[in-house]
Amino acid sequence: MEHLREALARDLEAAEVVILDMRRVLRVDLTALRVLEQMAGKMRARGARLLISHAPPNLGEVRRELHGPDRFEPYYPGEHLEIFAETNEALEAAEDWWLEKQGITPRRGGIVAPEEAELLRELAPEVRAKVLAKMRRVKRAEGEFLFRAGEPGEELFVVLEGEVEVWLRLPEGDYMRLAVYGPGATFGELSFLEPGPRAADAVVTQDFVGLALPRRDWDALAQENPQAALVLLVRLAHELAEHLRRADATIQRLAR
Repeated sequence: MEHLREALARDLEAAEVVILDMRRVLRVDLTALRVLEQMAGKMRARGARLLISHAPPNLGEVRRELHGPDRFEPYYPGEHLEIFAETNEALEAAEDWWLEKQGITPRRGGIVAPEEAELLRELAPEVRAKVLAKMRRVKRAEGEFLFRAGEPGEELFVVLEGEVEVWLRLPEGDYMRLAVYGPGATFGELSFLEPGPRAADAVVTQDFVGLALPRRDWDALAQENPQAALVLLVRLAHELAEHLRRADATIQRLAR
């Protein structure tokens, strides 16, 4: 564990949150537990947090030679390691905590009208009406999938109500949450622009109501009203550019 502490030395001193994914760790002995607690305590002392995901089964108890398991006492009295079953749960806890520190309350739930959605609100009313005429209404219950990785796709989606998470399946059978979309957001643009197999899953995490625009219906719009189709495409390019800017900003922060 010492080499781990050395590898994390800079993050332990500067990062606001460190998440240790321990899915490849089979067991943890008492010395390793103490090191983890010292690392967590060091971060806690400066107002930061160490989170652990995929903890091995014996974390929290140590089996001594020829003896039964002993519950370990916290190195810092009254404080315990923060443990999550999944890395995505740890990420969500970190995000919520960071937003709370900034005084930001994430908007949960709510409903937006089609004309308030990011993709559609800048369109002129007559153009928006032509686009909406080509879109279909979609409803899904919590836990259902809008699409799965590998399925053919050609639709983009606009969220009017509820929440959708996009997951990337990992080889170990776990998944990585790539994005969360709430009311007003657009997703699925890449398959709309270049129809083909979906790269990830889209699962409904709050009952979903939205709009879907298949590429074939946009093609029909382009034949019927080229100007309206072009305006929508420009707006979509705007949306993608914003997504790329945010992704670039995130990468820059992670690289520091």
